[in-house]
Amino acid sequence: MAIKLNSVKKILIFEPWNLGDLVISVYFAKILNEMFKIRFDFVCNPRWLDWLKEESFIDNVYAFHAPWTDKNNKYSISKYSFTKIISLKSEIRQDDYNFIWDVRGDLRHKLFLNLLSDQKVLSINYKNNLNVYDRINELFIKLDINIIEHETYLYNGSYNVCLFLDSYWNNKKVPYEVGVKIIDELLNRKFSVSLIKAPEGNYDIYENKFDNRITYYKGSIINIVNILSTMSLCISTDSAWLHMAYYKRIPTIGLFGSLNGKQWAPPGTKIIYSDEPLKAKVRYKLKNENIFPLMKLDINKIINTI
Repeated sequence: MAIKLNSVKKILIFEPWNLGDLVISVYFAKILNEMFKIRFDFVCNPRWLDWLKEESFIDNVYAFHAPWTDKNNKYSISKYSFTKIISLKSEIRQDDYNFIWDVRGDLRHKLFLNLLSDQKVLSINYKNNLNVYDRINELFIKLDINIIEHETYLYNGSYNVCLFLDSYWNNKKVPYEVGVKIIDELLNRKFSVSLIKAPEGNYDIYENKFDNRITYYKGSIINIVNILSTMSLCISTDSAWLHMAYYKRIPTIGLFGSLNGKQWAPPGTKIIYSDEPLKAKVRYKLKNENIFPLMKLDINKIINTI
């Protein structure tokens, strides 16, 4: 593809999936803005609009819910609103992009975008098991640009720790009884513990057990990101908050219930697997959703890793 990033003014990024996927794409956009002064528009799930609008290198954000990102009935024709698709088509035609980048390299995205717009679409077929943060280097290789080294952030030893133990998928969650043990160990070692609550989660067990000995955060993404930015360490499941912590330059420990850490963990993340992890390929099978691999999580591994 004959593209010179030095001459690129604006890119549209299409990332309609979950917040973690979006954070990775925004991280790439930030790198490209810093290196080449490129401006960006985004198409994303409506839930993430407010956070994206906070980023100074992003001009416009278009809301679009892609039904193929749902867990159930993702290809049911009744879930597809042609009015909304036409509206999105009209919105993105208002600007002239050097190209539209499908960061995921998803064939569905490529087909959809080629139908949606006559502007150039870049959708790369990535190598198997490539770490998701190296997708930008695959772009650089394709455009004959020197690849970059991602920064890693080291824990400074202070005792201000943020936890996220939940997940959109049940099989990535830390079960409550294990979460209680983790928090107990941290408190016994005099850590100051902050727990991010998922919107749909039930945290009565933690609140009844720990009362005001830990701090809870729930609400808008912007508010939680601001809190996260003050932390010294983030311990999180394979979720958006693991990626958001890296984006905000916070060192990370990732708790993985399946063997996908090398592909999905941010650079420098200390990966801790369940003692009985799922195979990476089966973690998004609906029949496996209510298996809890992190029930077999060795708490001592977390403490030793810190």
